[in-house]
Amino acid sequence: MKAKRRFNIWLWVLLCVPCLLASCDHNVHDGEDEGGLSVSLTWADEADQGTDVNDVKLWIFNADDGSLVEEKHYGSAQEVASQRFVLPEGSYRILAATNLTEPFTIGDQTRALTNWNNIQMGLTNPKDVNHNAYFGVTDVRIDNKEGNYVVQNPVKSVLAELTIIIENVPKGTEMSGKALDAAWCLFPTQKNSDGEYGLPSIKPTEVEMPTILATESTLKSEVIRLMPTIQGSSASHI
Repeated sequence: MKAKRRFNIWLWVLLCVPCLLASCDHNVHDGEDEGGLSVSLTWADEADQGTDVNDVKLWIFNADDGSLVEEKHYGSAQEVASQRFVLPEGSYRILAATNLTEPFTIGDQTRALTNWNNIQMGLTNPKDVNHNAYFGVTDVRIDNKEGNYVVQNPVKSVLAELTIIIENVPKGTEMSGKALDAAWCLFPTQKNSDGEYGLPSIKPTEVEMPTILATESTLKSEVIRLMPTIQGSSASHI
């Protein structure tokens, strides 16, 4: 089971033309010794367009030594877009997370980070999760000669989403069970086997699924949200 890849919304324009083939856009400001960096969140999956974004966390790391440079918390994507970071020349990795609220957690390592690869996203209770969270990772090189940068950071869902439909069952049939091989956590700044950021853990967790009652001759669940399948397994089992 693989997490849905979603997101494609412009949340900000900063007097520049988006460049679809570049990792970032920039305007030249003569005489500035340090580059200005702004982050524009976009949706990686168009199906997520319209999702309410009311909590955004942002981390900027030095890509050369992995050290934490900035850590911010915003109430909206518009607030993120309005922030300008003044950074010295260098390479940076940006991690953004939206709607990462209860029951979602993020590892304490971000508060005293020595290596960004330690960051973990998880759930306090993996049963009956009623909303998804989203994350995105973008790398950028700040060159003082280029001035200000507007970086697009596409975000995608943390959890996989599943709907169970079973037809031609007797009326009144009930189904309950567990999802196996769902990851215990997700490492957002590590790459998976597809070369994309977001590596599920090796450690699995069993998730009890809600009981489904057949309507007429069909069993159909509500949307069930689960961590992606663990590393080394091609699919989760129910």
